[in-house]
Amino acid sequence: MVKPIKIDYSPRTWQVEFHKLVDEKRFNVLIVHRRGGKTVAVLNELIKQALTCKKKNPIVAYVCPEKQQAIKNAWSYLVDYTSTIPGVKVSVTDSTIELPNGATIRVEGCDRGGTALRGAYFDFVILDEASDIEDENVWFQVIRPMLSDRIGKAVITGTVKGERFLWRMYEAALADETGTWGTLKYDVTQTNALAPAEIDSLRATTPWDAFQQEYMNNPYAAVKGAYWGETIKQLREERKITHVPYVKGFPVYAGWDMGGLVDPMVVWFMQYIDGEPRLFDYLKMKDCTIDQVCAKINAKPYSFAKFYLPHDANVHIQHKELNSKKRIIEDLCGVPCRVVEKPNSVEDIDAGIRAVDIFLSRSMIDHIKCGDGIADISLYTAAYDRNAGVFSQRPKKSRYEDSADALRTLVVGFKPAIEARNPGYGVRGAYDPYKVNYDVQNDWDVYNYNKDL
Repeated sequence: MVKPIKIDYSPRTWQVEFHKLVDEKRFNVLIVHRRGGKTVAVLNELIKQALTCKKKNPIVAYVCPEKQQAIKNAWSYLVDYTSTIPGVKVSVTDSTIELPNGATIRVEGCDRGGTALRGAYFDFVILDEASDIEDENVWFQVIRPMLSDRIGKAVITGTVKGERFLWRMYEAALADETGTWGTLKYDVTQTNALAPAEIDSLRATTPWDAFQQEYMNNPYAAVKGAYWGETIKQLREERKITHVPYVKGFPVYAGWDMGGLVDPMVVWFMQYIDGEPRLFDYLKMKDCTIDQVCAKINAKPYSFAKFYLPHDANVHIQHKELNSKKRIIEDLCGVPCRVVEKPNSVEDIDAGIRAVDIFLSRSMIDHIKCGDGIADISLYTAAYDRNAGVFSQRPKKSRYEDSADALRTLVVGFKPAIEARNPGYGVRGAYDPYKVNYDVQNDWDVYNYNKDL
């Protein structure tokens, strides 16, 4: 007689609905408000899938953007929930748990492009904290292929943080016509995870935008202290965040933020057509070299006119025969570059922020290719002085500032009137400069922030 295994887990109604949907659909996107019991639900589903998988040597995994984050979120729960299973083997060193049926539970991170995940197979995957996924290719090029040979299943889950990867996957799953994708979304009024009095307290004491994002799953809530939140909200209402294609025959300008092995490199791509800035593409690469970023850019079929680089592009790189980053980029891409001055004073910083705000109000932005960039700049905020109870005059240090700095570099550097005096200069490919209305003034330069070349 087989002895049943009892795990100390009593699912709430919404969690029962989730477990049922996983049985019905191969892929699922689950969005749950903060403190809603999401982690407990997905980890118990992970254990169930490991125990009931009929394939030989099943492998299931809980994956977060970073491994330490995954360990912090899941490890103690997994050890506790599997402790009642006879013959279980726990390896703290490898962050794995082996079950008596031959199944292995892995706790992993998908940082560095998911390189640590490659080479294995998965029968079931939980991709948690998906709003923090910076490179969506981790799913499309790493995790998804690992499910193919054994027809594995997956759950993509997290709490909404703007229109980032999680929200885009949720919308894609809603539009799915194959019948393989399911969706569930629960706000704080639907889970019974928090007492009504606590919800009332949170609603009364939490800033509206924060409450909407953390507890109501609103990806469009402007963040408190965000420099460009209201402008981006207005663009959505005016439907200017939409499909914005690359238009052949018009030059492309790009604004960079230099990163590398620690901070990501970010590039915004813009065309200026009939006096309207059109942000149609965006690139963000981490753990990379300048050569790799340039190779990625060179693969794009765009006619580049000029790159705008931050002040540190003039720094020389020793192993590159003392060439500056600017020189290397010019050599590899064949595009002239201009280095934009560093904003040293509070006034310079403020002028750049205001310039970007005006620039954005005149722009159209592609909602797919620039989706991560939009999410980043929506979360770019002023630093908050808790002692004084006010926002400071300087931006908050965060992982969103790379995208914001790259956009600022583009906005501050680009001058339609000056570019018009040299039509076709440095353009990789042919275009007709007379199609562009260069008579329109650079209306975001109202602070005279731009300096003459």
